[in-house]
Amino acid sequence: MPDPEIEKLEKLVETVPEVEDLSDVDLGLPDEAVLVVAARERLSMAQSYQILSVRLAAVSASVRANESVGNKDAAKNFQAQEATLERDMKHCLRGIKTIDRMYPAAKARMQALTA
Repeated sequence: MPDPEIEKLEKLVETVPEVEDLSDVDLGLPDEAVLVVAARERLSMAQSYQILSVRLAAVSASVRANESVGNKDAAKNFQAQEATLERDMKHCLRGIKTIDRMYPAAKARMQALTA
């Protein structure tokens, strides 16, 4: 006698679509266009890093201010924000480092885009 749970599972598996093989798709982008994309992404990460560093300075000041007036709960909240900002900044730096490895000309191209 077949197990009803197995039958349900088999019916469910039949409804799952097959995974498409997309490895042979050609985007058709010339090398220069790919470099521009990498440069723009690098710029976006660099800008995000700068925004986060300004926020971190403000949050760090809030930590110190709240600690100095004895508001430990608020200081803890700002310290948690500090940790999140520092983590996000490292993410930006890792992204920039990865792009620089993949596309050595991306930094120069990025600087040309912003000039």
